[in-house]
Amino acid sequence: MAGSRTRVAIVGGDRAVAAVDLEAIASEAGASRGDAPAAIAIERVDPERADVVLAVGERGLVEAARKAPEAPIVAVELDEDPSDGQHDPQSVGFPDGGSRYAVDIEGIADALDRIADGEGHAGLSTVEHPLLAVSVDGEPVDSALFDVTLVTSEPARISEYGVRSDGEDHGTFRADAVTVATPIGSTGYARRAGGPVSSPGTGLVVVPIAPFSTRTDTWVLRSPVTLSVERDEEPVSLVIDDEERRRVETDEPVSIVVDDQVRIVVPAPADSEAGLEKL
Repeated sequence: MAGSRTRVAIVGGDRAVAAVDLEAIASEAGASRGDAPAAIAIERVDPERADVVLAVGERGLVEAARKAPEAPIVAVELDEDPSDGQHDPQSVGFPDGGSRYAVDIEGIADALDRIADGEGHAGLSTVEHPLLAVSVDGEPVDSALFDVTLVTSEPARISEYGVRSDGEDHGTFRADAVTVATPIGSTGYARRAGGPVSSPGTGLVVVPIAPFSTRTDTWVLRSPVTLSVERDEEPVSLVIDDEERRRVETDEPVSIVVDDQVRIVVPAPADSEAGLEKL
């Protein structure tokens, strides 16, 4: 790939994306290789045609993953919010998950450097993370990268939920909510509720949120996972990657299935000279 143009897509909020000066980053990457600053030529393209996808902030990472590109995704975290005072930490950072993969501007330069050095995709160390297909009573709703949650629509209310996986019934419990997190999402909402942090390939983390009983279990389960609302005392909402999507009734099972995989670039430890390494 040396001497050719590196095709780059940037995904995220408009202001956050505009804050990424791709040309300056490419020049910095070229200079770091001892070449002329213009040694790394870039072309802005759609994610479907990209050699690498830069996902700015948590929202950008979700958007990029839902496009399911063939190219690896670099999770980019900015130092400041460029939203003119309307602060949204998800537009520039990773408050709910993905922070273990976040890189700064130098990390972008390193990714471009490896691609331009003739290694292409093979030059980027990546890890595969599952993309979940979510449906309610057989009707597709959307994809999830981080987590899927059933939560009572009114605050300080509880409902009763059921969990089933791979043909096995794991019982019911009363709680404010229940969340199913992927490995990349297990560092966010699920962890704050007492769930474990899981590694890629280990399964989906299922955690009751504020359970009525202090002895409620958490689980790491294989796909598919089915959630159910067992009582109709309180309205319950379906939330996918922090976005409320619809109401769920007692006779509407929520199916959560690993449907695809996305490749996310793994940053190297700070003391590594390699720049990007295998997880």
